[in-house]
Amino acid sequence: MARGRWVAAAALAGVVLLALPASSLAAAPVLTRVGNVQRHPSAAWTLPTGVTSDVIEIATKPDGGSDGSFFTENVVVFDPLQPTQTSWLSSKQLRPRTYYVHVKGEDSSGCGSEPQGPCGFFWSNALTLTIAPTPPKVYAPDCGGRPRYKPRTIIVACGDGNLWLQAITWSSWTSSSAKGVGVYHWNDCIPQCYRGHFHSRVGARVTLYRVTRCVSKGFMQLTRMRVTPPASLPRFKPFTQRLSCTFR
Repeated sequence: MARGRWVAAAALAGVVLLALPASSLAAAPVLTRVGNVQRHPSAAWTLPTGVTSDVIEIATKPDGGSDGSFFTENVVVFDPLQPTQTSWLSSKQLRPRTYYVHVKGEDSSGCGSEPQGPCGFFWSNALTLTIAPTPPKVYAPDCGGRPRYKPRTIIVACGDGNLWLQAITWSSWTSSSAKGVGVYHWNDCIPQCYRGHFHSRVGARVTLYRVTRCVSKGFMQLTRMRVTPPASLPRFKPFTQRLSCTFR
């Protein structure tokens, strides 16, 4: 008889275990990636079964309270999320520094007895987000010493205008160098330069490099120009030219 009562109790216990709120079995979201687009923070995460997205937090310190959230005084972004959302891009632009990011998920199966509140919620792992300072913009001076950014035309021979590059397409322009391809225009100076004829040929390559601060102008400047004439003009050789703050 005692054995029968034990089996009945065990069976009843099994029913009770199966009837526990789903929130006790739910898990936290998993933050998989953080980044930024022009200093606008972004993130992506996965949601376990039965959990929906609630909010995303970004703070300047990883310290948090007993409920898992970051301390309010350190929070710089607190954005509500759509329930099924698993990626995010902020409209706020952050200053360069290191931040800490996590996402809160909420039990979607109904209210339970979680200690955090009437419905269970779960904070994801936290990832660090480092936003680097924006590199200073660099320029190439024109013949008058004025700063130009990705110019379409560069007059190489400022003194007489007998050589220039036109319709330049820049494949790269960084804080340390620039590379492009354009049309090579030159004066054949036959019989003399002032009576010569101008010609053009596509495929000229130009590289700008060696950055310095142009104190007299107040901007960062590329100070060397390497010009490689088109391969179809083998008699013209590559050459390097200095670009001063008052390039002429």
